[in-house]
Amino acid sequence: MPRIAQDKVISTILKHDSKTTSYKIALLRAINDMVLTYLDLRTFHLPVAIPLKLLAKFWVAYYWPFVDAALPIQQGQRATRKGKTQNDMAFRPALSGLRAQ
Repeated sequence: MPRIAQDKVISTILKHDSKTTSYKIALLRAINDMVLTYLDLRTFHLPVAIPLKLLAKFWVAYYWPFVDAALPIQQGQRATRKGKTQNDMAFRPALSGLRAQ
């Protein structure tokens, strides 16, 4: 997989990833919530800079219920490869670990 410039990661996700992935929908919701929460981010005829730390907080908030240890919400079908069930989200283990802390 080719490396994506750090300043292009979000736009690449929005343009090229599947339109049905829940993380993309959560990213769109997080961007929308940033705009609604911080109305002064926009400057007339200038590009908008979204603080990534705040964007990440909004995005993680949408996924928090998905990684509840007692009642996880699975995303899509679970694949089995070489007799082992794969995670439905590649980042589930990392986010589950963060939630457990």
